[in-house]
Formats: sequence, C-alpha cells, structure tokens
Amino acid sequence: MLVVFGDLGRSSRLVRHAEALLRRGVDVELVGVRESPLPASVGRARVGVLPDLAWLRWRRPRILALLAAALRQCLLAALLLARLVVRLRPGVLLLVQTPPLPALPCALLAARLRGAKVVCDWHNTSAPLLALRFGGGPAARLAGSCVQRCERRLARTEILHLAVSRALATRLDNGAEVLHDLPAAAATGRRLGFALVPGLRRDAAVRERPAAPHALVAAPSSWTLDDDFDLLLAALPAADATLAAQAAGEGARLMVALTGVGERRAAVERELERLRLRAVGVVTGWVADGDYLDLLASADAGLSLHRSPSGLDLPIKLAEMAGVGTPILALDYGRVLRELIAEEATWFVDAESLAAALVRLAKEPQACPRPPRLPSWDPEWMRLLGSRLGSLGIRSAGSPA
Repeated sequence: MLVVFGDLGRSSRLVRHAEALLRRGVDVELVGVRESPLPASVGRARVGVLPDLAWLRWRRPRILALLAAALRQCLLAALLLARLVVRLRPGVLLLVQTPPLPALPCALLAARLRGAKVVCDWHNTSAPLLALRFGGGPAARLAGSCVQRCERRLARTEILHLAVSRALATRLDNGAEVLHDLPAAAATGRRLGFALVPGLRRDAAVRERPAAPHALVAAPSSWTLDDDFDLLLAALPAADATLAAQAAGEGARLMVALTGVGERRAAVERELERLRLRAVGVVTGWVADGDYLDLLASADAGLSLHRSPSGLDLPIKLAEMAGVGTPILALDYGRVLRELIAEEATWFVDAESLAAALVRLAKEPQACPRPPRLPSWDPEWMRLLGSRLGSLGIRSAGSPA
C-alpha cells in the first residue's frame, strides 16, 4: 500500500514506486487525493481516494488559513488512519511519501496495530514548505518549529528510510538510503517538432503563439508555490523586447509551452495575458500522459522554475528531461542540483539571466548543452528497495502484498 497526503496524479515518485512493484507482480493499492489523472502504467493498482477537503483551503487572513490547514491535516489524518486500520493485513508493506507530515505517524500507528511494515520515502522536510505557504509570522514559525521537532523524532524510527537527495539524507542524519529521481527505464520520446503543441488541451486562456517560432521551450509544472512564476513573468517581457527588436533582421522567435495543472495556474494565466508579448508565444494546457515525453523530446530546451524552499529536494522534471536528452534551462537554487545534473545545463538565478538564456535559445536552438545520460530508475530502485522485498514480507510473481 502506497500513501501520500496529496494528489496521486502529481505524485510522480509514488507512481514510480507503484510501477516498479506492479512489474514484479505485487498487488498495489494507492491511497491519496485524486485530482489529476493517473498514468495508464498503474491502471492495475487499486486506488483509495481521500477527500480533498477543498473548503478548508483558505488563503486570507493568514492566521485563519493556518488554522484551516491544520484542521484539514487532522481530518485527513483521521480518515487515513481509519482506512489503514481497516485495510491493512499483517505483513503488508506500507510505503509512505512525506511530507506532508501526518501521513507518517498514521502509517506507523496503523502498522503497529495491524502488524504491517513501513518504508518512509522523504522528498523534503515540512517546515520550509510551511514557511513558503504561510510566511514567517509568529504563528507560522511556531507551527514550523513544532513540525520540525516531530519530524526529527519520526526520522529516528527504526524503519527503512529513503531520501530523494544526498543533501536531504545528510540533514535527516538517520541512515536514509539515497534514491534519486531518475528517468524511467523506457524513457524515450519522439521528436515531433511543434506538432504536439496544437494538441495541448484547450482548457486554458493563454494560447498566444509567434508567427514563425524558431525554438520551443517545454516547461512542465505542478503550479505550486515552489515554482517561481514571478521570475518567469519578469523574464518574458525582457526576452520579448530583445527578440522583437531583432526579429526583422534575424527572425528569432520563441514559444513556451507551460504544461500541467495546479492551484496557481489560473492566476498565472491572467498575468501572462496582460504581458501582450510579440516575439515570444505562450501556450498552457494539460499534456496527456502518452504525449508528455514526446513534448519534452520535441523541445529545444526544458525549463525548470522549481525553487526548493529547503534547498534539499530535486525536481523530477530534470530527470525526465535528461532521460529524453532535452537541453535543460534550470533555476539554480543550490548545490543539491549538482547531485543530478552537473554543469551540462544552462543555469539562471534571476529574471535577467533567464531572459538572456531564452534569447540565446531563440537565436541558436542547437547551442544549449545536452545533459549527461543518467542511470535509470528501475535498477536503482531494485538495488535499494526491490532487493529487500523478501525481508519486508513481500512476495512477487503474482503473490498479494
């Protein structure tokens, strides 16, 4: 049973775990909120849906938003605990992705009651995410301090811990095994040029396109606060002004495809419409699961706007871009990025450097360096987790989990 306190369709790492278990004939159940579609690769998994409780997603005033978020987490924790106690059987493997924090204590308690075994997969820590969402006020700092203390105790639990980066494993200081987000074993994509762009689902207001684009940038996003869209909104007009001035002589044009769904998308789309760009086109929309890698492979560059609030996590989109050999434009937020991608990327730190990178790409699409070939996920997963399935009580080849 695989658990996350979030949208299952956007929990790519949990989906990777499910795919690996299903390939080995293990019976899998995914438990979480279901907002976006799940890929066909996990179609054989059972899905236990937790309610979204969207009515508790307040934004203002901040203190009430914090209290509503705490209430939402408590309600979700109670619902999850009840489900686990009912569904778990002795010997079942319970793999939990954290944060958000409440999923792990629920899993540990249910596992103790039902005789199950727990693996915790850390992809970040909770306190920086709280600060990002609720600011640095006294109430948010107090909540962050409490969460941090709880996480430190939970990190000492004698179970198998996985971490998404060496930096995170060092911070946890609990012997966590490092399992980077890596390309899928069959990470291939067809280079279709701009053919896929008209196929972006027309559920977005932003569909502006230049007359004769020379370069395509694919920017996958979960549209959450840890993607720095303010930086993009500042960089696009600067790049557009430069390219528009040069277009008559050089015909340099650029199109940016922002994909995915999430809570910030509508607000960012409104800001994009106000920019009135001339030489830079923008299209937003959802890319079907089967077309996602094709879009990345077709792009002249992949754009990552992820800015880690902790400086400890790695965006899976970088591994996906490297997996299909797409040049990478990435926001440089710290040394942790070099664990996955060394210098074979175009790094930017602010709107000015992003605008300059976009202009260079539009003028010379082939000039961006290509990322190094990364090891694939499946062998690494097998080395760290798959080889332990027997000791965790899990039998493959059709045996139920």
